[in-house]
Amino acid sequence: MKIIARAALAAFPLVSACLCVSCDTTGYERPRIDEKKIERAEEYIKKGSYYFKERAYRQALSEFRKAAKISPEFFNARYNIAKTHIQRGNIDKAIEELKKLNSDFKGNIAAFNALGQVFSERGKEKEALKMFSTAIGNGEALLKNAKVPQARVDIAMAYHNLASMQMKAGNLDEAEENLRKSIEMHDSNFYSHYALGALLVRTGKYEEAREELKKARELNARFVQADIEIARAYLLSKPPHVMFAISALRDALRKDPDNPEIFELLGNCYILRGKPDEKAKESDYTEAIKYYREVLNLNKKDAKSLILLARACALAGENDAARELLQKLPEKKTDIPPKIRMQVHLVRGHILKSEGKWAQAGEEFKKAAEAGPDDGAALLEAGLCFYKAKNYDEARTRLETALGKLGDDAPGYLKAKIDAAKEMLLALR
Repeated sequence: MKIIARAALAAFPLVSACLCVSCDTTGYERPRIDEKKIERAEEYIKKGSYYFKERAYRQALSEFRKAAKISPEFFNARYNIAKTHIQRGNIDKAIEELKKLNSDFKGNIAAFNALGQVFSERGKEKEALKMFSTAIGNGEALLKNAKVPQARVDIAMAYHNLASMQMKAGNLDEAEENLRKSIEMHDSNFYSHYALGALLVRTGKYEEAREELKKARELNARFVQADIEIARAYLLSKPPHVMFAISALRDALRKDPDNPEIFELLGNCYILRGKPDEKAKESDYTEAIKYYREVLNLNKKDAKSLILLARACALAGENDAARELLQKLPEKKTDIPPKIRMQVHLVRGHILKSEGKWAQAGEEFKKAAEAGPDDGAALLEAGLCFYKAKNYDEARTRLETALGKLGDDAPGYLKAKIDAAKEMLLALR
């Protein structure tokens, strides 16, 4: 049986710069024009920023345009016009504004970064990478000559966004390096700490991942995804630290009581806990059922939610409930992802095993292992069932392969089965 506490991170989202409220962005200096004009433009920008926050985008646009009309040197006014177009869904107009800004202010950071985000969201990855790289280059050149706090924040965003693109492309080492640079530039950006932690979970650096995720949580105690990723890091560790994961997930549940991902991971915790006593195991499986039912309540008719609950029911010996849930899965194999198909075989295997149908159970576990070739736990179950069925050739093959895959750092819930497998192999020699 393989319990998947998957790394949620396919690619972390881009982070967006806020509006510029004063008239001192882009080379980060005030325009060289009359001071009264600057003051008047700043009033328009502040007024426009207020409307923007209130989502009164038409009024915000009007105020920003008044500031830009005073002088085209007001980078902030023009940048805010582009950001307002984005919020209104006028993406082509935003692109046009941002391109003009980048032509007029070739050393800026914010507009190159913003245009990169737009390109990324439109699937223009090469153009996005070029924009983020330019933003970073401009920022590094600026910091050689002056210490500008806001510039460091803007560069941090560009590093983060570049890392996001690299993650999508599968360049995990480069993404990790740029996230570290983002944090170096702006250490109080909780989202870059979170993104780095989630990336480290994906690459198996669980202890370091937890440190970054805890920093993210310290910087933003309401950011529930940090608690979820901390729990995932505990669950994926070898051996899993189940009780620490449960504690983190209960914290997450207090902040976000309707999040199916939290309930799913809590269910996984109780499946993985692996108490040696059979009655205690049944109690854990019952607890898992409770959490998986919550997942299904939130994700009606979702194949993954159905199979999670079916698996827990089968482990708890509730075979009729497990069969009923399997019948609710889509009939066409093409409608069921491969990982779910593997789980279907596992559930059927557990049902048949509890009914003493050893040979049939062995075949189901064997099919599960074939669907997920790295799943030593399914091979172990197959071997144990074939041994009970007195099919010793199949038993020997599956058990030897399973023990080779699982190694010395197998999860604790498999310990008793591994010991039994070793005894069986000794008896077969």
